[in-house]
Amino acid sequence: MMTSQPKTSGSLKQRIVSGSAWTIFGFGVGQIIRLASNLIMTRLLLPEAFGLMAIATSIYVLLGMLTDFGVNASIVRSKASEQPEFLSTAWTLQIGRNLIIAMILALVSFGILLIQQNNGFNTQTVYADPRLASFLWLICIAIVIEAFRSIKMPIAQRNMDLKPLIILEISAQLVAVATMIAAVNFGAGVYSLVIGMIASAITSTAGSFLILKGPGSEIGFNRTHFFEIFNYGKWLLLASFFGFIATKGNQVLFGFWFEKTAFSFFVIATIWITAVESIAASILQRIAYPAFSEIFREDKSRLTKTYETFRLAADAACVLIFFSVFLLSDFIFGIVYTDEYAGVATYVKLLSLLILFLPYRLLNTVLLAAGDSRRFTVISLMPSLALLILTPFMFFTYGEKPAIIFVALLQVFALPFIWKYTSKLVNLTPWRESLTAGAAILSGILMLLY
Repeated sequence: MMTSQPKTSGSLKQRIVSGSAWTIFGFGVGQIIRLASNLIMTRLLLPEAFGLMAIATSIYVLLGMLTDFGVNASIVRSKASEQPEFLSTAWTLQIGRNLIIAMILALVSFGILLIQQNNGFNTQTVYADPRLASFLWLICIAIVIEAFRSIKMPIAQRNMDLKPLIILEISAQLVAVATMIAAVNFGAGVYSLVIGMIASAITSTAGSFLILKGPGSEIGFNRTHFFEIFNYGKWLLLASFFGFIATKGNQVLFGFWFEKTAFSFFVIATIWITAVESIAASILQRIAYPAFSEIFREDKSRLTKTYETFRLAADAACVLIFFSVFLLSDFIFGIVYTDEYAGVATYVKLLSLLILFLPYRLLNTVLLAAGDSRRFTVISLMPSLALLILTPFMFFTYGEKPAIIFVALLQVFALPFIWKYTSKLVNLTPWRESLTAGAAILSGILMLLY
């Protein structure tokens, strides 16, 4: 029998401050571990190992997005998540979703193997590597293990009790690194990367039961709760797909058009910009979304004031980061990389325009917290359509640099819809809302001219 959820301790403001501090700490430590892991493994494995892992995980991520019904998001925002029947239904859906992903991934691996046997892939590409199918099979094991993660994880996020959650994530990362190193020494070769992924899944799943506070996890199904989760999450599924296009679609397109070296520099630059986006996404998911959800449940009158507080901090941080990245890129990358990678700094500067649009994601979060996943999906659609329709025109008409700047400014197409949909929820200040977007557009024009 499920027990009741643990009571939240501290005011909303106190939990926001504490949660933000732990999120930033976890992000910093996580990045250090990833960097150290990358430096170690690149000395133990051949580059082809990372290509295999990248393709395999990309397929997994795409499948995850195509089946994302927002189970965790529903737990964070819904009043019903205080009921054991709701949590049982949510956990059952979580298990079912992961098992479906694992089955589809297994079928994909069979399909790839069949194409390989019929020489359907270019032999010089990673898709022709006979080990790719095995990679996908091993990832299936990790997915099945993660299916049974405790329901305590989204509950901790709902309550902004992030300390144990961050500690668990860091522990899983450390176990994964140690496992990969040990696997290499035992002769696992390229498979050590996915073995580390399995070890991380075991650690996080076991830890979610042993470390986190909250009710137990039980299989169950309630029709009413199912439709609440489904009706909220069905739009998130589409939003996730459009989000995949908006964030990864440029690489798919530019991969066809850019010269090989230039494309490599572009991909490396996106990794650095994505690191900045990751901390913003983490704060939105773990701090802003639970905070806004709690306000919608308890006292909507505090929404505008809370939004303005978040927005002021976000604007200040993003403007500072943007100028730091733009002014220091040449110096930093001149130290980090050899002369052969000197072009990376140029692409980082162009893509840094993305940073100025990160504060607007707060309004997207307000919509989700309000339960309006349909309009959130519409907002996600706009940049995706602009990417697919207008980016080819920009590239073939004006060239590489304008096309990259255009991609960095894609969120402009979503802003009218963001402002329209959220103006009924939050009292927006027009000059403030347009300030950072205007700065981004002006910066883009200056980059084109100079």
